[in-house]
Amino acid sequence: MNRTKMSPARMSPERWREIKPLLESALELRANDRRAFLDRACAGDGSLRREVESFLAAHERAGEFMSMPAIAEAARMLAEEQEKTPGQDEAATGERLRVATAPIGDHQNSLLAPGEILDGRYRIERELGQGGVGQVFLARDLRLPRGRQVVIKVLREQILEREDRDWFEEKFRAEIEAISRIDHPGVVKASDTGQLPDGRAYFVMEYVPGRTLRSVMSPRGMEPKRAADLLRKIAQPLDAAHAQCVVHRDLKPANIMLHIAGGEEYVKIIDFGIATVLGTARASASRETRAVGTLHYMAPEQLHGRPEPGSDIFALGVIAFEMVTGQLPFNGNTTGQQIEMQRAGVEERLRELRADLPEAARSAILKATAFEPSSRYRAAREFSEAFDLALAEPGRPDPYRTTSVAPAPPRPLARLRRWLLPAAVLIALLAAAAAGTIAWLRLAPWKNSTPADTGAKPPAPAERILIYSLLAKKDPERHPGKPPFNPPHGAAFAAGDYVRLNVSSPQDGYLYVINEGPERADGPPDLVVMFPNAGGSAQVAADQPVQIPTPSGNPDRDWFVFGVEEGVEKIWLIWSERSVAEMEAIKGLDNPKDKGLVSDPNQISAVARYLKALGETKVEVEKDETGRRTKIKARGEVLADVVRLEHR
Repeated sequence: MNRTKMSPARMSPERWREIKPLLESALELRANDRRAFLDRACAGDGSLRREVESFLAAHERAGEFMSMPAIAEAARMLAEEQEKTPGQDEAATGERLRVATAPIGDHQNSLLAPGEILDGRYRIERELGQGGVGQVFLARDLRLPRGRQVVIKVLREQILEREDRDWFEEKFRAEIEAISRIDHPGVVKASDTGQLPDGRAYFVMEYVPGRTLRSVMSPRGMEPKRAADLLRKIAQPLDAAHAQCVVHRDLKPANIMLHIAGGEEYVKIIDFGIATVLGTARASASRETRAVGTLHYMAPEQLHGRPEPGSDIFALGVIAFEMVTGQLPFNGNTTGQQIEMQRAGVEERLRELRADLPEAARSAILKATAFEPSSRYRAAREFSEAFDLALAEPGRPDPYRTTSVAPAPPRPLARLRRWLLPAAVLIALLAAAAAGTIAWLRLAPWKNSTPADTGAKPPAPAERILIYSLLAKKDPERHPGKPPFNPPHGAAFAAGDYVRLNVSSPQDGYLYVINEGPERADGPPDLVVMFPNAGGSAQVAADQPVQIPTPSGNPDRDWFVFGVEEGVEKIWLIWSERSVAEMEAIKGLDNPKDKGLVSDPNQISAVARYLKALGETKVEVEKDETGRRTKIKARGEVLADVVRLEHR
């Protein structure tokens, strides 16, 4: 795929001032909501809409390393250069905003070519994206076991030609200092720095697989308990940053990564590209700096160029509001509108959007998003604890309001020691028994038990639901111009035909999709991981649409293609209340090298046994012939179904 250069060839500063607020607003909406927003905001101005959409497309292809400030800065630079040198052609003016979408081997106009080894250690794989300040590359550290993937960020060459290059160079150095100061597992780490042959600095960061907080947020809001758990995980690294005098300044869902390790979900805060390190010589000389960030998450003082730790608390409050309501609390199109909305507050709006939220939980969000920094929480942890406590005890008043509470009497130490050890032993025994019981229950449905077997009727397990549909396309070489269609149940496919899967559920859970190839006479069928992709998280939020293959930015390539091997392909859909060890062990195989193929005999055997056990469970199937959708339901922790695709 060729690289894509987006943005108008010529743009005046006035035009950019029209585009910027629309672009900022659109980027903070979900993709499905942007069309309606642009219908209203552009009001029939087709040219304006096309320009905004071009930047949106560039942002989507760039991935999470291309933040809103980077796009805005690149476009602003272009507008300024057009103003300084009118009439010049594109090659002589500022560089267009570029994003890398090409596979390895296509490195036209790239600073570091794929395959190149930097400082004898880092082998470049591909460019992840470019912004107004830096270029970001995916590489492998050849000194680490198995060549672990890392991210390399390099200062853009065009920055060196700008009059204000000192500011950009300082921000680049500040980012290195910021992430080097913070020693917390919830903050992306910098591992190395160096210089290119031309003298430009670069630094190396850990590569964070997974997905962003934005991807798990529902338009209708998530369960408050889920929001509280995420809030707590974000608050810990944020406080660690503030303890080191680092203000992130661009805290938002797109800069919060979620990834799974050892079956547990963790948070990583990324992109400190515009962070402020308080206490440095420049920060001490003047409190004011450029008002950069993402408009809808910027605190009032940050919009005036005076960021402080409380600005990040404000952004965290905005994120909490968005998590529980699915909407932004302040959605002004300009800085002036935003500040006025912030001053007015959102108490009534929060009450209307989430009437079931306990009063104390609402109070916590309102305190975090207070207009004056002095009225907010002093630390992110205070906010997360107040919100969590409000959910644990809905009737209890906000603990951070001025209310005197008598402290509980201390427990005598001698008495505590007498029962502590026996209690610990008892808890350990109960935990071991519980673990064994849970393991036995996972694939042993209660449907095979009777009251006579157990002595008492067990409670009915909760019902799980999964909805899926197929989209197909005939081989374009044999059927040029034929549009995609929903195939009827039992349809047959030929070599070269395309198919795509769409999945969703009204519940949170873990989704695994495995392709079992046609039966073979000389061995077991191939098992291929289809989801999660690239070893990412299998966790899917309620009502979150999942497309398989995952959208790449080029819809023409987002398909699975039938090969020449005939038979019946099976697609296993596994929808679980929690992560599945057998699937977690193989999900990392979906990478450019292994292409999802399970080749280890032990893993093949383990997966085959698990799939066989799932195949013996019963599910209720509802087929919607009109919409070509299928809904499957079953009671229990794990729900599974098989989609059979005949290939001949």
